[in-house]
Amino acid sequence: SDRWNLEFGPRAEFASASYMNKYFGVNAAQSAASGYGLYTANAGLKGAGAETKLVYKLTDKWSVVGQAKFIHLVGDAGKAPLVRAGTPNMFSASVGLTYRFTTRFSR
Repeated sequence: SDRWNLEFGPRAEFASASYMNKYFGVNAAQSAASGYGLYTANAGLKGAGAETKLVYKLTDKWSVVGQAKFIHLVGDAGKAPLVRAGTPNMFSASVGLTYRFTTRFSR
């Protein structure tokens, strides 16, 4: 139907060293407070997985969107002490309402 749109496919997530260390690294103060060893994460592939999105068009402007994503942390993110203490698998789901608008530019 013209009202439904289904998208799915593989995902690969990359991150900078700054991002990786902010979310996966362990500095000296954190190590002392937590007991985890020092850990520095490098830039690169953060995770791989799959995502699917289902869109239902209510009108020409309004749509309802449902989305689900699975990511398995790999590389330096997957080796991080906090990840090893838990699970390297992340799942997220969301539902939203979108509005489509257009603008006109004149010269």
